[in-house]
Amino acid sequence: MLPQIKVLKKSKAEAAAKAKSLLATVGMSHRLFHMPAELSGGQKQRVAIARTLAMDPDVILFDEPTSALDPTMVDEVEGVIKNLAADGMTCVIVTHEMSFAKNIATKVIFLAERGIYEEGTGGLISYPTRSLTRQFLYRSKMLKLNISSDDFESSDFYNSICKFMSGYSFENNQKKIIRAIIDEII
Repeated sequence: MLPQIKVLKKSKAEAAAKAKSLLATVGMSHRLFHMPAELSGGQKQRVAIARTLAMDPDVILFDEPTSALDPTMVDEVEGVIKNLAADGMTCVIVTHEMSFAKNIATKVIFLAERGIYEEGTGGLISYPTRSLTRQFLYRSKMLKLNISSDDFESSDFYNSICKFMSGYSFENNQKKIIRAIIDEII
């Protein structure tokens, strides 16, 4: 509320009403009176989006908005961003999450060699024309995990696989099968 009051010169009542409305927009109405320490990473990210929207921007810049989130939170934050884009908000997103970019982008720009290396629509991710883009996209489809017996945690292993799989439209039943395979291996 404070930036709305101080910068946009709104009344406290106007700022409170807008804050409540925006928290609803990002699916956080139920956490209205919670402190930041009581929120998960994905919840904090959604509140940050609401804070940004409170300033009535024409464009929102996102820098790796899902990079530090677990797979469940990734879906929630991506859903909020997809809804914003569907409602007409211009979003500039820096991401390595290729499936997210493919699903939401109207324009994709691949940066390499000190500038724009290749650009196109979301289809660029499926059909890149230049070599560095193809190499990057190929590498983004690989999962590399180092496992040592001293610090192995099956839940971390499973979460890493789920995060990787989230880019490939796996269904919940397929994730359950993967979990069963991991449990059997261990």
